[in-house]
Amino acid sequence: MISAQTLTIVRILAFALGGIICATYALAALAGVNPHQLPHWLPLATAIFIFVVFFIAALSAGKRNTNAALDESYQSDQKTAAGFGFWTALGTGTALWLLDIGGQMQLAITLTSASAMFFFCQVTLDLRGWK
Repeated sequence: MISAQTLTIVRILAFALGGIICATYALAALAGVNPHQLPHWLPLATAIFIFVVFFIAALSAGKRNTNAALDESYQSDQKTAAGFGFWTALGTGTALWLLDIGGQMQLAITLTSASAMFFFCQVTLDLRGWK
């Protein structure tokens, strides 16, 4: 059985990896790479990978350690990170619309940049509370 602290480390590493992959995808799309040239399955595969890793880690940690790792501060941090992700999506989508970049390109950049912001904020907030 793994500890709550180890489960938190697994969560931080999984979210950091997700943030890096989503940010790279968004930056590649922003650099003008045709969305058809990008692996369209990559963001979804990343989310599934993070889910599976965290699910297995939570199962091996047990209910008590999982609840300790997902305490009130984590819930608060998650809401804050979701807010940053929302405002990133709103700002990015609006900026791309004003620049007359639409369609698949706008969708790819907006959604993956919002996801990257969520993951990076979650990691930053987790590390801020690290002791």
